[in-house]
Amino acid sequence: MSQSASAVPVAERLTSRPGRRSVSRVRLGRLVGRVVLYTVLIAFALFMAQPFIWMVLTSLKELHEVHRIPVSWWPDNPLNVANYTQIFTERPFWRYIMNSFVVGIGATISTLIFSTLGGYAFAKLPVPGKEILFTLILATIMLPFEVSAIPLYLIFNKVGLVDTYLGLMAPELVSILGIFLIRQFCETIPSDYLDAARIDGAGEVRVLWAVILPIITPALVTLALIRFIATWNNFLWPLLVTRDETMRTLPLALSFFSGYYGIQYHLLAAAACVSVLPLLILFLVLQRQVVEGVALSGLKG
Repeated sequence: MSQSASAVPVAERLTSRPGRRSVSRVRLGRLVGRVVLYTVLIAFALFMAQPFIWMVLTSLKELHEVHRIPVSWWPDNPLNVANYTQIFTERPFWRYIMNSFVVGIGATISTLIFSTLGGYAFAKLPVPGKEILFTLILATIMLPFEVSAIPLYLIFNKVGLVDTYLGLMAPELVSILGIFLIRQFCETIPSDYLDAARIDGAGEVRVLWAVILPIITPALVTLALIRFIATWNNFLWPLLVTRDETMRTLPLALSFFSGYYGIQYHLLAAAACVSVLPLLILFLVLQRQVVEGVALSGLKG
């Protein structure tokens, strides 16, 4: 009796060992796979981040270090911030930053408002001929901005909008891409939600505010980030519509560090770091909503 009782656990252990080994091998294989995957991803990320890392390190160098042969990545004094103080003392850099924020925030808010209204109307309202009108509006994306830049400048100069914030923002107030994105998002919302709200007595404004906006929030965040970055980095239009140096934006300020006597790479790198820092912070704060919005809308690239 005692022999049979002791024989069973031994038999179970003998039969279970191959199963445990196979499970351990599977876990070990998954661990090795993750290590290899993360190693490849980290190496790829470092490779892609090389220009940004080089820019940050260059902003901490003296000018003779930038032109040193052979090239050295690491600055002699990693705590050197003299380049950053110099760009703020030589130029009204705080003014350029404020101009970029005013233009970027104003254009982004306007784009969100017009894109929400236009996208909702094209997707859910029974407007006669809206498909033809939407196709015509969408076709304007094919026209590059350079085609309309000079006529716009002549008009703005005529009405006195040169060297004004409204003149800087005006071409960015409405985005066809934004209307298209919000329309695509609104079309995924079942019409039953809207009909239920209308039966409860809600008007179109209440339906838009209480039903549509909470659902399309990820798309609005994605659109806001795309629009703010595009306006922040815009170079051509601010160059045309501003004459006074105090109305210049950050992309124009970067051009001040290149002249007839060469490019001041160390100052240019410091100014570029200051210029990209707000965009980096904004993306890190809104990263989750942006990824969700891109995934739901199918917007890639």
